[in-house]
Amino acid sequence: MCAQGSEGTVTNNPEFETEVMRLINAKRKEKGLREFDTPAALTTAARSYATDWASGKSPKDDQITSLGYANWDMISGAESDTDQAAEVVSALLKDTQEELAARILSSNWTAIGVGYAQKSGTNEYSWVIIYACTAINKPEVETEVMRLINVKRAERGLPAFNTPEALTTVARSYANDLACGKSPGSSIGEQLKAWGYSLGKETWGGASTTDQAAGRVAGLLNDDEATLADGVFSTKWTAIGAGYAQKTGTNENRWVMIYAVPS
Repeated sequence: MCAQGSEGTVTNNPEFETEVMRLINAKRKEKGLREFDTPAALTTAARSYATDWASGKSPKDDQITSLGYANWDMISGAESDTDQAAEVVSALLKDTQEELAARILSSNWTAIGVGYAQKSGTNEYSWVIIYACTAINKPEVETEVMRLINVKRAERGLPAFNTPEALTTVARSYANDLACGKSPGSSIGEQLKAWGYSLGKETWGGASTTDQAAGRVAGLLNDDEATLADGVFSTKWTAIGAGYAQKTGTNENRWVMIYAVPS
């Protein structure tokens, strides 16, 4: 709930923000969970939200997405009556098991940011906690997948696929979404259209155990001939894009392959 009021000077408290994150990570460690990363950019975004609410402004909704986070959630305490980090975290830990599992004790999120603001001359405090998921990309692995596919095509006397950066950019975006458990906002076909391509075929699967290009291509080559003829060895598609993402702090790898032709 947003704090409403006249605009005025707002005081931030980086020590409060840091202590909230420390206490949350201490609780996660007690439960045997990986500690959240605490990137400065995420706290900057959280602080901006808290500052806007404390001064009666409407925050910009795209602040977190613009930082490149594939999936995120946010909770806030606007017009809170405490400026003590321990009290805030203690209150959060009284949430239901479902709420705890969705946020503080979640395995879905990999990073956290905390923002705090106090409207000057008052005892009105606003705090914001952002939970986000980050994924690791490996462009060199994506490039190697496409190279190995073109090697296999050459062995069959087929022309090499073109490898435009646009297709890999779209494939990587989808891999990031899959790694962080997010449903992509628009179809691959819609995104490719903006780059001047028509989608031929897209493939992805569940979390893979391999982050190696050779392993991924070997898996693709295990498909039956009909599937191979519509993908790796297709004569209908002229371009390919490969996307790879690994959820931070895990061995969960996501792969997306796009086959396309110019519009």
